[in-house]
Amino acid sequence: MNRSEIISAVAAVTADRSAAENVIRLALAEITKALRSGEKVVISNFGTFSVKVRPAREAYHPKTGEKIYTAEKRRVRFKPAPSLME
Repeated sequence: MNRSEIISAVAAVTADRSAAENVIRLALAEITKALRSGEKVVISNFGTFSVKVRPAREAYHPKTGEKIYTAEKRRVRFKPAPSLME
């Protein structure tokens, strides 16, 4: 299911596609803003989104064997709620 399918499903219930699109857009924008600021987003009976920071590290270039350094990376993690896993 993609974004437009979610909007269509919500619009089927509300009978207003533009309102459904605004609701979905605003909800995703708020989730994005919270994750960018490092907050955890918990949606009951669905799951938890959190940001995990991978520290900078030393690595090797696979072709040359030369040492390189990778920058710190931020990744979004999702932990599903137990009710979602049933």
